[in-house]
Amino acid sequence: MKDLASLTSAEFKQFLDSFDNILCDCDGVIFPLHKPIPDAKDSILKLRQCGKRLGFVTNNNVGGFKQILEKFDQHEYKVNLDDIVYPTAAMIDYLKSIDFDKEIYLIGFPIMKEEFKKAGFKLADLPDKIEESRDGLKEILKSNPNIGAVIVDVDLNLNFPKMFEAALHLRQPDVIFMTGATDKNVPITSDLVFMGPGYFQQVLIDFTGRTPLGFGKPGLSLSKYVNNRFNITNPSRTLFVGDSLEQDIGFGTCCGYQKLLVLTGATTMDQLSKTTNKEWVPDFYISSFGDINRLIKDKLDI
Repeated sequence: MKDLASLTSAEFKQFLDSFDNILCDCDGVIFPLHKPIPDAKDSILKLRQCGKRLGFVTNNNVGGFKQILEKFDQHEYKVNLDDIVYPTAAMIDYLKSIDFDKEIYLIGFPIMKEEFKKAGFKLADLPDKIEESRDGLKEILKSNPNIGAVIVDVDLNLNFPKMFEAALHLRQPDVIFMTGATDKNVPITSDLVFMGPGYFQQVLIDFTGRTPLGFGKPGLSLSKYVNNRFNITNPSRTLFVGDSLEQDIGFGTCCGYQKLLVLTGATTMDQLSKTTNKEWVPDFYISSFGDINRLIKDKLDI
């Protein structure tokens, strides 16, 4: 693990020449999380000038594809629609590839549900409450035979009835189990951390004994989708840039990519230095993605 800024000019050139593709997380890397990220746009332009193809991979399903595009426009990042990957798109692509035609039990934000409906899928109704009686418990124990998949992402109105019914249907081995974002801790501000969906997904995993298809970082299913989407045939020639050790660096390890951690988001230098999981250790780290533009100028005079 090396500080990118500490490399000599020759070492930095070797680093830059070692990859053709760059895949970036968004929040905390190019989109501000705690504070602005100066020169991030300039770094994107400079890397493209150096002949690198850039793609963007986010776990954020909260606002759907429309909000993701609005964020890119807000920061004046010029991107092609095909260069953005997020869990909902990956899950829809997978379900279409297997000709899925049953109902989906989807725990997630309303916009996520709308995107599945627009893609032609039927969603099952989720319970709001359980009648607190023996009859009420009997009623919720009735499974819906039309449900063929359970998807778990972020739901701010998650409750016991929704979780219990999800677990009930996952007891059926032919029901597909899929997860989106897997983050357990989601930084909102510098002093506020949101409890992420990873905790609740783990409850279902523990209770049912099922292993989900992961369509959020660091999921293997997302890895396959990303490699196909960006036509990556040699993963070692791809650099993944992220701010989270488990989700981003773990994803890079899963994919066989080179890994660069930025310190403008979910991970501090202290946390990085104390990590003991080898899969979460980046090859390089840097204070900010915006510093890449300066390093290319200073070290390579480009």
